[in-house]
Parts: sequence; C-alpha cells; structure tokens
Amino acid sequence: MKKLSLILCLLIVLPLAEGCRLKVRRLNKRIARWESLEKKGTVEQKVKFAKESLFFFLNTEDLQRGRETLVTEAERLRYHQIMSRMQVFLIDYHAGRALEYLDRDNDWEAAAAEWAKADSLTYGFLPGARTQYTMALLQTGYDEYLRQISWEGFRYGRLERQFPGLMAAFRKMSEYQFRLAGRLESQGRLDEAIEHYLLVFRRDPDNFVKANRSLKLHTGRIIREFYDKQFRRKVALDGFNNQRMELYGMVAQQLEAAYQSLGDSADLVLPDIIASMAERLKDTPERIMDLYLISRNESEGTLNQYLSLWRYKVLKGQEPIKPRYRE
Repeated sequence: MKKLSLILCLLIVLPLAEGCRLKVRRLNKRIARWESLEKKGTVEQKVKFAKESLFFFLNTEDLQRGRETLVTEAERLRYHQIMSRMQVFLIDYHAGRALEYLDRDNDWEAAAAEWAKADSLTYGFLPGARTQYTMALLQTGYDEYLRQISWEGFRYGRLERQFPGLMAAFRKMSEYQFRLAGRLESQGRLDEAIEHYLLVFRRDPDNFVKANRSLKLHTGRIIREFYDKQFRRKVALDGFNNQRMELYGMVAQQLEAAYQSLGDSADLVLPDIIASMAERLKDTPERIMDLYLISRNESEGTLNQYLSLWRYKVLKGQEPIKPRYRE
C-alpha cells in the first residue's frame, strides 16, 4: 500500500516538476533570443518580442512565487534582473515615441499616451496588459526616482550600472515634461507648469538649466531647493512617526499589563498612563493622548472617523503635535 501511494505521488509530482522545467527552459530561450535581437533585430521586432516575453514572465507563477525548488528566490530575482533589460528598452521606446509625436505632428494627445506607457513601465506594469505580477526591481515610478536621485546622488551610477540605458530613457521622459511645462506656461497655467518643471531630470542638462531658470523666475527657487524642502519634510515626518509609534508601543505595553491584572477595568488607568507619559515628554496629556489615539485608530482602520469626529474633543482647543522641519 505504501509503495502504491509513493508511485501515485511520483506520478503527480514528476509531471508538475517537468512542467516547471519547461517554463524555465522557455524563459531561458527567450532571454537568449533577446540577446540576439538586441544586436541585430529591428525596433518593431524587439518591441513585439519584449512585450510578449514580459507578459509570459509576469503571468507564470512558477517564475515568480513558485513552490518548486527549481526556482529559488535568488533565481527569481536574477530573472527579474535580466528581464529588466526588456523593461528599460520599452520605457525608452515609448518615451521616444512621445517626442516623435511632438516633433512630427505636434500631437500632444498621442504624446501623452506614449509617455503614460513609459511611466507605467517605471512602476513595473506592462501597459495595455493585465498581468498577475509586476517587475520587482524597477517599480517606483518616474517622479519618485527623480526625488530619490536628487536626495541620493549616488543612485545615478548605481541605477545605470544595474539597469543600463535607464538614465537615457529618463532623459527622454524628462524632455517631454520640459516641453509640456513650457506649453502650460505659455497658456498661463503657471501652477501646472511648475509641477512639470519639477519633473525635469538633472541628467537632462540643457532642459534642466532652462527649467531651473523658469522656476527661479516664477518662484525664487530652483529644482534642487524644491526637492531639498521635500526631503527635510520627509525626514521630519519619518522621525515624528517613529516617535509616535514608540509612544504608542509603550502605552500599549502598559495597558496590556493592566489588562492582565485588572481585566476590562484596565481602561480606567489609561488617563494615568498618558499623564505619566506627558510628564516624561514635557507636554500636555491632551496632546499625548492625541498621538496615542492617532496610532491606535490607524492600526484599527478608523483614523478618518477619529480625526473628523473625536479629535477636537480630545485636544480641547489645543494645537496638535506636528513634525517640525527647517525651511
């Protein structure tokens, strides 16, 4: 009976394993074919093949979160690294198409559609297709990459080494944003123009200088100063949230100890715990209670209700505690 069970198990497992091997072999063949196309294929061939390959890759579970030991986590990420070459090629292709529509036909609608496809790819999505997964290593989005690169200059070289051609693709995306900003400015839509000037890439040197000049004229600040301000806000907010969660953890720990000894009546000691925390932090009990309730309601999914219905009662006219940063 045991031998029969073992045979049946093998009959089930072996075809599954072979199926997974087949998918891996198919992917390896596609990667080899792509390496050949990169050297001598036409643009149309590469676009079609890259989209088909990414669609296959992102819809094949065994190549993403497969349970078979044939595809380990390290192998999965290695495949993502290799397939990112196709992703970067398509980003560059669609960004270039956006500029072509402007140069040839001044067709802003078609250009915007192509730029949106390039941006979708920077988030790891395959535009125009529903896939089960997204690309794992390039998925932040164009605008967020620009912020990160501005804050961490070394990311230029690291991203280019990891994903050759990405910076060139970003320059094409940047040029579209510069042209769009100029168009909006000429129409008197200055606030919108400023938003797009901020999406001009530092490694798009000619347009970056011009974008800085326009921003300085209209706002008194250059692009870097806008990003520096955002960075200081982010640092202040991160620090504030860390302190807030640390406070919440300490209060929750003391409440848990009170529940173990007092049962349901432990809630009665919460004001005493908050008062003790307020004394330690040199602040008012109302403001410390507000921080605690923000964290608790956030974890319970009821933050909006608290902020709109109960916060003003908790604070009793006092200003809430906010992150502070240097202008």
